[in-house]
Amino acid sequence: MKHFLLATFAISSPALAQTLLSTHLLPADVLILQTAEAGDANADGKQDVVMIVRDTANNEQKQVLVVSGATGMPLLTLTGANVQSAGDAVGIGDVDGDGRSDIAVISGPNARVFSGATGAQLWSLPQPTGTGFRCVMPAGDQDGNGTADLAIATEGSNTL
Repeated sequence: MKHFLLATFAISSPALAQTLLSTHLLPADVLILQTAEAGDANADGKQDVVMIVRDTANNEQKQVLVVSGATGMPLLTLTGANVQSAGDAVGIGDVDGDGRSDIAVISGPNARVFSGATGAQLWSLPQPTGTGFRCVMPAGDQDGNGTADLAIATEGSNTL
């Protein structure tokens, strides 16, 4: 059975050797489907990682993991119906004003945002009839209210 190793490297310049900062061996029954930036979800000053994984030992259940960029250890695990059809996940910055990056997930017919601190769902946007959410990405602070915004790519319609 394959094991997946999450490794964090420091790259000072393309010409210089990379420095291995941390490693964390994931369980053999976890298959990594996607990785992306999570922002700083645990407020330690380091960039964290969000991953969509499949737990092959648990009926192929999908999970969204937020993993420490400093240690490689899991910080949060999002499971259940809200992430079972997760197709995209990324850190989008601080949505709820707690100083930590939050996580956006496209899952089934919804775009959802989860707290990077607690994993609690902060909000959910259902996809309109005739469209399909494809990916989500951070959009900075488009409305100037001091919290992060997100952009969602759709297909099937030119309106939301």
